[in-house]
Formats: sequence, structure tokens, C-alpha cells
Amino acid sequence: MDLVALLICHFLTSNIWYTTGFNVDTGGFNNNIHCLAKCISVVTAGSEYARLGREHQQRRSVSNMHLRLCEISP
Repeated sequence: MDLVALLICHFLTSNIWYTTGFNVDTGGFNNNIHCLAKCISVVTAGSEYARLGREHQQRRSVSNMHLRLCEISP
């Protein structure tokens, strides 16, 4: 995941943002860099959601194991 963070950092600090502009006549941007930024945001949020889900599942698994051990021991 460190490589993804590095790529995102490089992308967000690159000079491509200086070439982006909103065209009032057409009502849109002159390139699609904003789409890439939105995509990166969604991927980052999705990976964080998946990580939290794995942590929750792992905690539940450890908790269930503890309960089973308590039931087995006299």
C-alpha cells in the first residue's frame, strides 16, 4: 500500500493541476484530471473500508475463539 500512497502523493503534487481549467462556455473542464482525482479518492476510501472490515472480522474471530475456549475448559 506504500506504493499507492506514494503515487497518489506524486499525482496530487504534480504540475498537471496547473493545466486544468474550467471552461465557462462549455460548462466543463478542459481535461479529465478531475475524474482521475475522484477515482483515486474512491479507491482510497474503498481500501480503508476493506481494511476496517478485515480488522472487525479478525476481532470477531478472536472473540469467538475465546468464548469456545471458555466453554471447553472446566
